[in-house]
Amino acid sequence: MTFRAALTRWHRVAAISAALAFGCTAALPASAQTAAPSVQNEYEAGWINDAQGMRHFTGFRCPNEVGGLTRSKVMPTVNSRVASCIYVDETGGIQVVVSAFQQGTARREAGKFKTGYQAAGYKELALSGIAASGITFTTGGNQNRMLCETLWPMSGKNADYTVWIHYSLPFHEQAVEPAFNAVVEMLKAQN
Repeated sequence: MTFRAALTRWHRVAAISAALAFGCTAALPASAQTAAPSVQNEYEAGWINDAQGMRHFTGFRCPNEVGGLTRSKVMPTVNSRVASCIYVDETGGIQVVVSAFQQGTARREAGKFKTGYQAAGYKELALSGIAASGITFTTGGNQNRMLCETLWPMSGKNADYTVWIHYSLPFHEQAVEPAFNAVVEMLKAQN
């Protein structure tokens, strides 16, 4: 490669890097505009550390631990969702997503969940225990285990919430209710 070609290539790379750094995607070549946008870190997304875990600027809190679950991620505001946090059990087999919504919207979000899973061809289940009070779908599995997802909409004083739990039966049959109850207690403490 000649010096001139190398310099031209370097200028092109520098221009693309600068455009990405400053959010000027319109100045990028079409091939660079298709790259995935950078993911916000939690501080850019409105989260700050507090003594117990993380707190969103709206006041929604996600402690480091809830029951036997450990917070693995916080998520930013998207559409009607104000904020969310993801918890996992020690094995990673149970995942719990706790989301805060604008007041009066949790039932609508539950309807979207149900409609979306039905449209995707998942089978709705009628289970016993705590899952009976939520909306549950089977999302896969085999003869030995069934993958399930249950969503519960809830209303609080200042916000609405959903609790979504991904688990497998029969392995997590005894763990779903304690996980759900721990999250509900955490939400009650915020209201």
